[in-house]
Formats: sequence, structure tokens, C-alpha cells
Amino acid sequence: MYTLLKQRRLRWLGHVVRMDDGRIPKDLLYGELIKGKRPRGRPQLRYKDF
Repeated sequence: MYTLLKQRRLRWLGHVVRMDDGRIPKDLLYGELIKGKRPRGRPQLRYKDF
């Protein structure tokens, strides 16, 4: 069972490595999603939240 999971994980990793730059799985793998800023405070309420 452990060997099967390891093989599938390596297969998925191969797909991710060959992906174009800017794809979310590749950015997550290499930790490149630190761009941008989030606003301070709690999120704005939307009309449907009331």
C-alpha cells in the first residue's frame, strides 16, 4: 500500500513539474503564492449575508 501511494505521488509530482509557470498547483509546490496583500480587519459583509 505504501509503495502504491509513493508511486502515485511521484507520478503527480512529474505532472506538476512539467506544468506551465503560473499554474496554481505548481505555485503551491514551489511556495510562490506569497504575492499580493490581504486587507486588514474582518471581511466585508455582502448583501446576501444579512
